[in-house]
Amino acid sequence: MARFSRLCDLITSSLLPFIESEPSPLNKESEKQLLLSLSRVSKEIRQWWNDLDPKLDQESLANAIVVHSCPVFLEQPFDGDCKCLTNIVSIMVAFLGFDNGYVQHLAGNTLFAISNTLISFGSIWIMFVQFIWITLETAISNICRNSSSCTATDKLYEIENLSTDSRSFIALLQLRRANLSWQMVAGLLRLLRNILKFLKLDNNELLEKYIDLATPFVQNMPWDCLSKINVGEKNNGLSGLEAILPGTLLQLFCSLVGQNDLEGVENDLLERQDLFCKLCDLVPKLLSYFCNQLEADNKLISQYLRHKMLMLMIRLSFLMQWQSSQLALWLQLLKQHFQDLLYKSVSHSDVECEISLEESPFWSSFSDAVNLQIPCTQHLQRQVIFLFFKLCFVLIHISGENSQQCSCAEEPSLLNYKLPVCGDHCCHIGLLEISEWLQRCGHIEMFDRVYLLKSSTSFALSFLQLYMEEDDMLFDMLLQLLDVPFIALQGESDEKELSPAETIRCAFSSIFNPVHLFHLLLLLLHYDHLVLVDYLISKDIGVNCVQYLLRCLRVIFQSWQIFVDYTIPKNLINESYHKRQRISTDEDNLRGEEQPSSSVSFVTDEYIPRKHKSRSLSNSVNLHPFGNAKECILSLKKTLEDLHRKDLFPYNPKPLLRSFSRFQAFCKQQEITSRK
Repeated sequence: MARFSRLCDLITSSLLPFIESEPSPLNKESEKQLLLSLSRVSKEIRQWWNDLDPKLDQESLANAIVVHSCPVFLEQPFDGDCKCLTNIVSIMVAFLGFDNGYVQHLAGNTLFAISNTLISFGSIWIMFVQFIWITLETAISNICRNSSSCTATDKLYEIENLSTDSRSFIALLQLRRANLSWQMVAGLLRLLRNILKFLKLDNNELLEKYIDLATPFVQNMPWDCLSKINVGEKNNGLSGLEAILPGTLLQLFCSLVGQNDLEGVENDLLERQDLFCKLCDLVPKLLSYFCNQLEADNKLISQYLRHKMLMLMIRLSFLMQWQSSQLALWLQLLKQHFQDLLYKSVSHSDVECEISLEESPFWSSFSDAVNLQIPCTQHLQRQVIFLFFKLCFVLIHISGENSQQCSCAEEPSLLNYKLPVCGDHCCHIGLLEISEWLQRCGHIEMFDRVYLLKSSTSFALSFLQLYMEEDDMLFDMLLQLLDVPFIALQGESDEKELSPAETIRCAFSSIFNPVHLFHLLLLLLHYDHLVLVDYLISKDIGVNCVQYLLRCLRVIFQSWQIFVDYTIPKNLINESYHKRQRISTDEDNLRGEEQPSSSVSFVTDEYIPRKHKSRSLSNSVNLHPFGNAKECILSLKKTLEDLHRKDLFPYNPKPLLRSFSRFQAFCKQQEITSRK
């Protein structure tokens, strides 16, 4: 291939001399020359990529005859283009092992540019990525083999099922004295993640090939050995990399289970189920591997790793076909590694609301060590509780299907209101975890009905307030609560004697009744329908907001009188709660322009920009909750109709407008009934 031969010649002539000499620290002059060479090579490769004609006949290009000879000398010869490829990769990855951050950075960028250039030649690109994975596995294997922390059994790990070309490639790495170090591992992980993100951006058909190559790595890595390597062990090359390595690895795994995978086609998800299962099985080992870092003195590093670990677990939780034993294990892992967050109070008095437009989940002021942790901790708390609820709900659902196999399925009348548990796989494990969480986080007395009625609204309001700062997690949680299998039980047994299991179900349903939560959500928004418009047009949360409104309105129609009669205690109305609002920009946001924040806002001449503020809810509550909710929803209906008529709404809102029209009809009927 003409272009491929040019690439091989360019890298060989420009960069090979820098790794042929004996390894030694770079002096200022040699460092300067190497950086200039890497920069020039990277720029030239990117130029080739930009000039690549997609309409060019690739077959004729591949068959072009070019006088070219690679400087590769091994007993085992390579076949065809594989010879050039092994030469290119073996030279470039060697620079990732240099103890120089600038060299590593430029080498990584150059390898990424090479990947983009080769991607048009499918089979060669696949071979390129395969060699990158092999280099990563070889480096980790070499580190474990040379570590005094690993036992002889741990060191038995070897890369299996390699082709002849792959084994020759490993021999070439050794011949060129590549430093198979932690620095190289970190650089390769970053490179592989960048390649993956590029494939997902272009929705490239090679993505599945990449996944196929990644799956054996996830399965075969010696995680037990890695977890034993002491980050302080001399000569292991980990100095300064204690957090970079786990963070980079988690970034790659989170990209492998990307957000768009949650909305993927069913056939694609089935094809990747093997990868998801392997990552799910890997979670306990990863938590063991990262245990020291998760509890590190450096809180910023610790919280970032916790965030990425929870993100991975949450994404996997949507994709797994769960067994009860896996769910029980994950619940134990949450309690073991995230107990401080899981059982942290959700009372609104403990929630700080110092929010600015620059806030992200990890925004913080480095000038104030106390306030530094507040946004981070609250974000992690939201993640942990969301995952905890999901695991409990799925476990309750599975246990309900298998309750006949459990000796506790038939509950006798019990003293002391204790929920019976017959073992680790008991059908009551999920309910027991929910009960403990309610008691520890909300001090909820589930078996005292009078106290429960008084405390449930306050706790639900504080719970919603916790999630108001992150719109995406707010609607994820609201949708999840709509799926709770025992919400309908609440109104069925106000008078009859309940078993402990039924009491827990009814207590949870009383607190998180979807009709009540809808009222409280509107209350926290101060019944401002424009905030709901912001939610609906957001490219990140718009779909979830629509789903929530449609589903919640269906529940309201089925429980209309509960919706109409709902009241909020005056002491809660008089307390101050935070309202999340946004400054609007312009109508371009409706056309999908990229925004720096997690949601998209807009303004027309009719709407006044709004700012973040906190005020008393009593300023917004001038009517009965039903009257406020009615006014808000009907105002939202009118605004959506206006935007739709002007073709300013980003998608078809007709299903939502039909639900609003039905809501309006219910309200008119309520007026007629009230007059009688």
